[in-house]
Amino acid sequence: IGQVSEKANLKEKYKKAVLKALNTDAIKVKKPKVAVDLLFGSTSDIYPEILTSLNVDNIVLNAYADDKKLNRLPALIEKAREDLSKIVKHLGVNMAYIIYPNGQKLEMITDAGELLDSQMQLLTVLKLFDMNSKNQKSKVYLPVSAPDFLDNEFENLTIERGKLSGAKANKLKEYDLIANLSGNFAFSEFAYSNDAIFASIKILEMLSGSDKSLQEIKDSLTSFYFHYEKVPCASNLKGKMMRKFMEASVGKEASFVDGVKIMIKKNDWILMLPDQHSD
Repeated sequence: IGQVSEKANLKEKYKKAVLKALNTDAIKVKKPKVAVDLLFGSTSDIYPEILTSLNVDNIVLNAYADDKKLNRLPALIEKAREDLSKIVKHLGVNMAYIIYPNGQKLEMITDAGELLDSQMQLLTVLKLFDMNSKNQKSKVYLPVSAPDFLDNEFENLTIERGKLSGAKANKLKEYDLIANLSGNFAFSEFAYSNDAIFASIKILEMLSGSDKSLQEIKDSLTSFYFHYEKVPCASNLKGKMMRKFMEASVGKEASFVDGVKIMIKKNDWILMLPDQHSD
């Protein structure tokens, strides 16, 4: 039948690959201080080692794997947000991360202790990426639901939107950053898949190359209104709702790349995106 075995030194090879893909000198010179909650997940045996290799002054919480703890994940996440916000405010930390147990998703807390919501987190990372792409034009791929009102303000980014689910590697390799509104970031210099370990340290690298704090970068963004609502709908009625929405788009600028997106006026739009996995 055969057997499944883990490659030897896999953890060490991953660590070396992460460090090789980064500008480690920028981080070491800036000597940032970071707080992280690993939520008892799979990254607990390697993330602290990478931070130590970079001489990053760090406070790491819940840095051991415990499957039983994950049964209370929503409560753990809420507590992590509260704890990290307090740590940042009282210990002068430059920023904080929550790294989800699967190692694919992250949340960010600024030096002022502010938890960034999904839209603001994405825009803040894009702003940082723009600031660090001054000598070249970087390509970014986002879902159609991502805010687009700042696209023209990012001088060094070319942003495209489309359907992320099912995207092939041949498509993704055209872009330097692939991200969404769920806290997933893939920097193609390292991998085309979501990797919260690399993304968090890449963000730290970009912040180290800036003369601004994370809170200052966030505050520099234009204010906006973004509302998301999930409406229950039986699977057999989703097609009908899509047709109704398409009828409402007649005579208006619209996009059908993923769902139905109707432009109301400049920077204002409404998007109906059917959930393929639940009613």
